[in-house]
Amino acid sequence: VIIGLIFLGAGDEWGDARTRGDVEKEVNNHWGALVFISINTMFLSAEPLLLVFPLERPVFIREYITGTYGTSAYFLAKTMVDVPVAFLQQLLGLVVVYFLIDYQ
Repeated sequence: VIIGLIFLGAGDEWGDARTRGDVEKEVNNHWGALVFISINTMFLSAEPLLLVFPLERPVFIREYITGTYGTSAYFLAKTMVDVPVAFLQQLLGLVVVYFLIDYQ
């Protein structure tokens, strides 16, 4: 929501661009918002997953040593569970930001 408020209405200003300088300014506004949202989405998706692994490490090591499952099975299962959840969270955030920025 904060990102949407920073770029509030940035996509709605194309009709006001009359000169070349105005068009360049609007292209820069659109590009800046798009890049910022992309980078923010990438880091917000990766950070929680990176912070959870140190907490799960003792359980993983214990179960790996006892032969319950291997490394590839653990990471495959973790990825299959975490990726859809992260995708839905980011999709919800992007939908809100899309309408706040007023992209067309």
